[in-house]
Amino acid sequence: KNLFKPLKNDAIIYTPYDEELISKDEVSIIPSWSMGGDLSELTRLIISSNITSLIIQFNYGFYEFESLSNLIISMRKNNINVHIILHSTIDPTSQNSKKLFLMVKSFQECQRLLVHTISDLNRLKEIGLVENVSLLRHGIPEYKSLNDNRNFFNLSTSSKESVSIASYGFCFPNKGFKELIMAIDILIKKGFNINLKIYSAIYNEDYKWVFDELIELVNFLNINDSVILNSTYMDDIDSIEALSKSDFIVFPYQTSNESSSASVRQALSTMRPVLATPLEIFDDVSELVYTLNGFSPDQIAEGISELISSYNMFPKQFMSTEAKKIDLIAQRGFSQVSKRFLNMIKSLEINANEHH
Repeated sequence: KNLFKPLKNDAIIYTPYDEELISKDEVSIIPSWSMGGDLSELTRLIISSNITSLIIQFNYGFYEFESLSNLIISMRKNNINVHIILHSTIDPTSQNSKKLFLMVKSFQECQRLLVHTISDLNRLKEIGLVENVSLLRHGIPEYKSLNDNRNFFNLSTSSKESVSIASYGFCFPNKGFKELIMAIDILIKKGFNINLKIYSAIYNEDYKWVFDELIELVNFLNINDSVILNSTYMDDIDSIEALSKSDFIVFPYQTSNESSSASVRQALSTMRPVLATPLEIFDDVSELVYTLNGFSPDQIAEGISELISSYNMFPKQFMSTEAKKIDLIAQRGFSQVSKRFLNMIKSLEINANEHH
């Protein structure tokens, strides 16, 4: 959605039949296919619409591979450029019909295969896809916070104020919120004046137990004064606004299969320092976050205390590192990523026209 904002009237979005439509007014939206179903009706629609470039958002669960291959081949026969954004390149272990190597022939016909991380590039290289593969970093939301005072960090341990930490994301067991709560307990016992707010909406009733266990843990450790758990679902802007009130933000994820995280990019848009565990899901923002040494409560506590002491001991250095990161984040804003992406599509169209 964010990637195509600049196009407005020049784009048609072909969505699955059962998808809820957001912001109808800006672009033409045509519900025209079923997830995992036949794509021949979609193929017919696209060919009759006179479009010049097709962008396919690829996730393993979206398509039956043979139907997708047929769609790509039909597009190329009709001189329509095809670009695929691959949101994951890790084959699911359980389904033999969903192995990326089965797509190699049709993927080679595409103008561009776009991936989000270096690990994705390497996985495609292993199955012989190199020539038409490019890196397209995920965009970071551009947001001017009401709290946007760049010297906001109040990490000084000598001050009366306590250091405020936030964490954020749906309440799933892999998110590491338990470990983070235990880490805060360790720091409080060491005499740190610190408080934690966890903004974690409950995905559905099946996961309510995860949130209940967090409440129990906070009660058990007797740190209710220092830890606030908030399960209200908030939209992007409210989330960013809430996160930007903290001194810094921690992502203590324990495991993940995805190749990048939307939550961490929202956190980065607050321009606050962000700490994250050493997982591949944070690789595409590794130069923008402080990476924790590990996943355990002790290692998380150690990372938090190192960040606070580096600020206290070398505030100038700390702030200049932050300023560099703020510039990098601005370069990765959605509007910049979008501009580069759309320029690439246009120049490939011009090349294609010159060759015909």
